[in-house]
Amino acid sequence: DGMKTGFVCPSGFNMIGSATRNGRTLVAVVLGEKSAVTRAETAAKLLDQGFDAPAAGSATVTTLAPYGDTVSPNDMKDEVCKKKTPQEQSEAPPVVAKDVPKSPYQEKLDHVPTLVAVGLGGATGPAPKAILDRGGQEYADVPIPSWRPDRPAPAGAGPKIAGSAAQGDQPAKVA
Repeated sequence: DGMKTGFVCPSGFNMIGSATRNGRTLVAVVLGEKSAVTRAETAAKLLDQGFDAPAAGSATVTTLAPYGDTVSPNDMKDEVCKKKTPQEQSEAPPVVAKDVPKSPYQEKLDHVPTLVAVGLGGATGPAPKAILDRGGQEYADVPIPSWRPDRPAPAGAGPKIAGSAAQGDQPAKVA
């Protein structure tokens, strides 16, 4: 459904993501991973394990007990942000491994990706409503950040105004 990632040296690579299968929605929270790749794989593994478990009798957020040292946070700075060689720092696979699957959770798309023109703005506007693209696919009319620095729209994408209200002190953008 969606996700938000984060990274700072003391806490490592973090993520919260949600997914829905057969009407059942789960959320995975990953904190303190050592790389963006392991963060994504851990989240995918947690979601797969959750969907494989029966819904009836499963633990919920309100029934989970605290664990570990709840007094002081872990500091991963020395482990995550130590000086690395350019090869160690890169998240790109080694040249010899480019064709090898990177993760058991990564699958090839069975369709051509749909291009959707989006832009900033509208966060303080009216409640989001669903809209249809030219192919009849439904999308929510919500603000989505544009490229930074600004880039021209891809070929074939007509300009669309995402909303009339500006977000923060930035003017509304046209995607």
